[in-house]
Amino acid sequence: MPATKTMHGARASVYVNNKLVGIFNSLSYDYTLDLQPINILGRFSAAELVHTGAEPVSVRASGWRVVGQGPHVVAGVPTIQELLTTGYMEFVVFDRATNQRVAKIHSVKSSGYATSFTAKTVQEITFNFTGLLVDDETVTMSETPGASDLPA
Repeated sequence: MPATKTMHGARASVYVNNKLVGIFNSLSYDYTLDLQPINILGRFSAAELVHTGAEPVSVRASGWRVVGQGPHVVAGVPTIQELLTTGYMEFVVFDRATNQRVAKIHSVKSSGYATSFTAKTVQEITFNFTGLLVDDETVTMSETPGASDLPA
């Protein structure tokens, strides 16, 4: 049992497609729900708020650029030649202290990266990804039974 219950960066291990990625010093993701206010005549304020959907999960990972382990190798960023055939990735974050999964981002694709060179500092790189859904240690996200899907 860890000495503390609070999760922190030193406890986080990030896996991309079941491979531990050791270059990241920051990982963040956003799960956003669509809300629509229901405005009706005879009121100044909304009568209620209705969830109308869930947006794709936005993922940002930053880290150190290691020579020989560029974005196409270490983070699965597709090359131009791979854009038509690139499949999905999976991101999983584990708590090293408990070996418990704290986040799993499903059906992830890269949307690019940014990097720069600065005097007297190491090169950093930031990756942008988009996933369909995110689980935490208590919930597995999936569409409800009867939801539509693309044809096979």
